[in-house]
Amino acid sequence: MLFVKYYVWLHSKPGMQEESRYTKYIREDKEILWPELRCDYLFHYLMSAGACINTGMGLVPLSWQELESWQKQQGITLSPWELSIIRQASAVYVEQSHISAKVDCPPPGKVVEQDQKKLAQHIKGILR
Repeated sequence: MLFVKYYVWLHSKPGMQEESRYTKYIREDKEILWPELRCDYLFHYLMSAGACINTGMGLVPLSWQELESWQKQQGITLSPWELSIIRQASAVYVEQSHISAKVDCPPPGKVVEQDQKKLAQHIKGILR
């Protein structure tokens, strides 16, 4: 699911920016290091199905009914595990879209080092 998270992070427009991180990377000629993608056809199916649903209350993952309808429209029949992976990826897509909207959101999978003193002060403040 790291690929889905990275895809969403890269294509998001953090804060009120007009361009996505992807567009900015291309403009600045930065190298994009994509995570490994296994079963790439499932990612393509996810994107073909719409990745998620935009409701009046925000984004939600694809429902089983929507996936069933999509299969019928496409004329394909996926196995239960394939549908489960697509539905899981849709939920990850929605979750990461909320996280990636923040300007200071690091790329998924990147380890962010913590300032030990600030972390200790934060913990002390919580325990008081």
